[in-house]
Amino acid sequence: MPITTALSPQLNLTRENLLALTKEVYSVEIEYRMKEYQLQAEVGGNGLKETERLANAIHHYAHALESSSSSNSSSSNQNKSEIHDDDDDKVVADNLRIQTFQLLHRNLENKREENHRYLKEHGKPLPDWPELMKKVVVSGQHLVGIGDESQRLNAAALVMSLLDELLDTTHIAQRGAIMLMIAHLNIQVGIIDIESGRIERAHRLFSRAYEISLSLASQSGEHILEESMSMLANTYSLMGQYQEASSLYKKLIGIVEKSFGSKVPEKLVKYLLNAGKFYSSYYVVSIVTKNIMCVCVCVCVCVCVCVCVFVFVLHFIV
Repeated sequence: MPITTALSPQLNLTRENLLALTKEVYSVEIEYRMKEYQLQAEVGGNGLKETERLANAIHHYAHALESSSSSNSSSSNQNKSEIHDDDDDKVVADNLRIQTFQLLHRNLENKREENHRYLKEHGKPLPDWPELMKKVVVSGQHLVGIGDESQRLNAAALVMSLLDELLDTTHIAQRGAIMLMIAHLNIQVGIIDIESGRIERAHRLFSRAYEISLSLASQSGEHILEESMSMLANTYSLMGQYQEASSLYKKLIGIVEKSFGSKVPEKLVKYLLNAGKFYSSYYVVSIVTKNIMCVCVCVCVCVCVCVCVFVFVLHFIV
């Protein structure tokens, strides 16, 4: 690490230069890999190796585009043309991810007949079939964050159907990993529901994700609970179920502290902030509720006093 730090200025290794180099290298690679893959995809001729190479190249290139865009957009001294270029980078990255998934999915669908013949002859799928499906699924999960709500939900539905199929065909030792992918997809769809105000539906999806993660925590570690537990606690808070939310926030913070010890990772800060927002909201609700009760009591007392005075005066008049 000290050597790298010392050499960085000499080698001109800045974040911006590394991103530019990544884009330059992978832009050339994806051009020819796309052409080759597209030709073979029409007949399902691409195997796991070709799929991995294309998916990896696209992932690195798109990630560099997205990182450049987010980095530049946060700078305060950029001009309008730079903003336009940043938007173009994000659009290019999104379109590449969409195009890649469509290619990978087309290749998979056109390869089904070959897999069916192999399955009929050997009683099991092609050796690389589950891994090939997994590559398509991972590529498709990126699409759940791209486009409008309808496009994102359609992508999620297609990916979920592939995951359900993959769960039936993969080896039992790999099913835990597939279940975690299903849990993550439930969270992705739940976030879409949150954005659209469908809190109860999101809560059910987060609960499902939490149940899956909980069933695998003993063998994979408690850290896999963090994402689903956080989102579930948030929806409990949004629905006004404060005791349930408080309990989950405390467990979540305990898990993160146990994993990182005395260090304070970024995710712990995020969870503490979420918990802080919850307790602030809970405190405000409690104060408002108590004040309303006090006002109601005062009003009732005033009404009773007025009635008593009226009855007393009326008695003397009569």
